[in-house]
Amino acid sequence: MLTLIETPPQRRPDIRECAEPQDLLLRALKTHWQDLVAAGSGRLPALDAIRLAAMPQLLPHLLLVDVEPPAPETVPVYRIGRLGSAQRVMYGGDFAGCTLEEVLGDDRAWMMRHAFDEVRRRRGPVGYAGRVAWWPGKSWITFESIQMPLAGDGTRIDMILGAAVFIHGGRKRG
Repeated sequence: MLTLIETPPQRRPDIRECAEPQDLLLRALKTHWQDLVAAGSGRLPALDAIRLAAMPQLLPHLLLVDVEPPAPETVPVYRIGRLGSAQRVMYGGDFAGCTLEEVLGDDRAWMMRHAFDEVRRRRGPVGYAGRVAWWPGKSWITFESIQMPLAGDGTRIDMILGAAVFIHGGRKRG
C-alpha cells in the first residue's frame, strides 16, 4: 500500500498492487500485451504493435506516457503523451506534453512515478487498485489500473501504456 506521509490520515490514498486486473477491459489489454511479448520472443512491443483500434471501448481509459531516459545521477522524466477522455475528465484537462509533476504537483506525482518506476524495473505489467483524491477538496475516486512498458526497439523502454477505470458512486465511468 502506498501512503502519503505528509497528508492527514483522512486524505491518505488507499492503493494496493494487483497481480491480475478484475476489470475485463484491463484484463484484455494485459493479455494482448503478453501475447505480443510472447510472439516477439520476449522483446517488448512498440506502440504501433498494440491493436488499439480492436479495443475501442478501452480508448477513453488510456494513458500514454513518454519516458525520457535519465541523465547520469538523475531520474527519468515521465511526460504525458496522450490521454483518453475518461483520463482527461479525471485529471481536469488534456495535459499532453506535460510532466507528471506539472500536472499533479510533487506532492501527488510521486504515486504515479512509483508505479512507472516499477514498470521500468520489472519490464512488465504492474496493476494497482484502490481509492485516491487527486485534488484537495475533491471526492475520493475508486480505480483500477494497469501500466505496461513499450519499447520502439524492443529493448529500451521509451513509453508506458496505461489504462485506468474510475468508479464513481458504484458505476464505471468513461
